[in-house]
Amino acid sequence: MSISILHFVLFFYQIFSSTFAWGPIGHSLVARLAQNQLDSSTYKWVYNYIPSDLSGALKNYSQRLIDNKCDYVQQQQALFFLVHFVGDVHQPLHCGFKGDFGGNMVKGFFLNEKNLTNLHTIWDVEIINNRIDLHFQSDINLYYEYLKSLMFNQSLLNNETYNDYKVWIDESVNYVCKQVYLDDNNIRINTSLKFTLGEEYFNRNWPLIDQRLAQAGHRLASLFNQLVKKRSPRKLSPNTQALIIALCIELGIGIIAAMCIYLYKREKNTTHEVLMPE
Repeated sequence: MSISILHFVLFFYQIFSSTFAWGPIGHSLVARLAQNQLDSSTYKWVYNYIPSDLSGALKNYSQRLIDNKCDYVQQQQALFFLVHFVGDVHQPLHCGFKGDFGGNMVKGFFLNEKNLTNLHTIWDVEIINNRIDLHFQSDINLYYEYLKSLMFNQSLLNNETYNDYKVWIDESVNYVCKQVYLDDNNIRINTSLKFTLGEEYFNRNWPLIDQRLAQAGHRLASLFNQLVKKRSPRKLSPNTQALIIALCIELGIGIIAAMCIYLYKREKNTTHEVLMPE
C-alpha cells in the first residue's frame, strides 16, 4: 500500500479557482477535458508537480500559514491548500493505490448509469450527488445541516489532537483496503475488468462518506483554531516600515515647524507690547 498522488482534476481546480470565474463543476470539466488530451510525457511532467506526501504537505502549509516571514499571498495560498488537503485525506481513494491512480483507472458503471465512470469519481462526486438527490430532496443545504449535526455528535473526535495527519491518512488507507474495493456482493472488484456497482454498494458506502466529511470539517476547524494561537506577530514589510518612518519624519517636521511659528508669533507679540506707548 502506498499513498497515491492527488487527483489531477481536483488539484488544478484548487489552483485556478481563485483566478477564474468558473464554479467547481466548470473547473472540474475543464481539467478533465485537458487531462484526456495529455500525451504520456506531458502527463508525467505535470504529475511530477502534484504533491505525493500529504502528511508533509499538511505540515508544510500549516507552518506557512502562521509564519510571519511569508507574505500575504503565500499565506493565502497556504490557506487554500490546507482546506483542500484536509478534505482530500478524508476521501479514502486520495490515499489509495498508486498502481491504479487512486481508483481513476478502475472503470465501470454505477447505479444503472449508461455512461462509463471510474471508482475515484464515484467517491468524489457520484455517491454524494445521489445521496443529496435521494435523501435530501436535492437540497445541498439540508445535507449540510445534517452533516453539521453529525459533526457535533461525533464523540470519537473528542480526544484526538488537531494535527494527527498520519492518523487521518491511515484511516483512509484502512477503508481502501477493507471497504472501497468490495462490490455489491462483498467480492473484491477485479480492477482489470469493467465493474457494475448498484444500490448495495451505494447504501454500504454513503454512511462512510458522511462520516468522513463530518470528520474533515471538525478537524479543519480544530487545526485553524490551534494555528491561530501559535501565530507570531506579523512583521511589517520593508515598504511599510519605510512609509511609517517617512510619516514619522514628516510629522516631526510638522510639529517642529508649528512650534517655531508659535514661538515666533509669541515673541513678536511680546516685542510689540513692549514698544507700545503708555
